[in-house]
Amino acid sequence: MIKRRKQAKQNFKRRRKRTQNYKQRLKGLEKEKKLLDTRSKVAKEKGVPADLLTGEDEDTCKAQEDAILKFAKCPKYPGIKEPKHEMNQNSTSNTNNDFRELAGQIFGRKD
Repeated sequence: MIKRRKQAKQNFKRRRKRTQNYKQRLKGLEKEKKLLDTRSKVAKEKGVPADLLTGEDEDTCKAQEDAILKFAKCPKYPGIKEPKHEMNQNSTSNTNNDFRELAGQIFGRKD
């Protein structure tokens, strides 16, 4: 009878410890889920990938998001002009005529 009590007491302690471990794991998983939800919510607001956010709360994530967006905007370098792709009507028709002539030479007919 005494052996059974000792054994039952040991079983109870093991189960209690196991239960406490499960509770701690559950708390950790809940915290992780809440953190991921917060990061994805903040990421959706301005389109920054959630993987780049490492903050623990919403305010920190928003500050990181603003810093990422500020960094991502590339500055225009002085002295470099963007090319203009302007074509007028005459150059377009000349180009079409050139293609027609080339096709005629390749296929042996002119249209």
